[in-house]
Amino acid sequence: MRLGFFGGSFNPPHEGHKRIIEYCSKEFDKFLIIPNYDSPQIDKEVLVSYEHRYNMLKLLLDEGKKYIDDYEAKSNQVNYTYLTIQYLKKKYKRYDIYMILGKDQLDNLPNWRNLNFILDNAKLICFDRKTTLNKNKQPYDVDYIDFKCSISSTDIRRKIKMGKSPGCDIINEQVLNYIKENNLYI
Repeated sequence: MRLGFFGGSFNPPHEGHKRIIEYCSKEFDKFLIIPNYDSPQIDKEVLVSYEHRYNMLKLLLDEGKKYIDDYEAKSNQVNYTYLTIQYLKKKYKRYDIYMILGKDQLDNLPNWRNLNFILDNAKLICFDRKTTLNKNKQPYDVDYIDFKCSISSTDIRRKIKMGKSPGCDIINEQVLNYIKENNLYI
């Protein structure tokens, strides 16, 4: 059986995330979304609380189809991906594990702690929001999914900080209302 997991800061979650989640939820026997709690590679200045990001994810998703796993929030430690994979292997012993990531994170893999453990215990599936994947340059075994979506959480935060609306085609209206009600990213 196949288990896919999609980790990230989801700061904020947007329609690009939703498209990846909808695609992957159909491809795996079990699919989990695992928001970071305390990631070593995230700028703490722009990261809103886990509770806000978790609440926005719930607003973005149809909970009947997807499952948000709060392992990283409950772990009380800096969250390295290899620890999350250890947790998944222990909890879902009969599953092959697939890690969903974007091209930006794939390019950053050499900086990840215990990379060999990750590569030995999870298969990589890469989504890229640009149209220029250079699949031959990666030293890893990666399955690529054509995904032409230029939405970025960084751009959304920048627009909100400037007082501009990112647009409902980029961010779910409920999520945008949540951001406004809680004065996030200003």
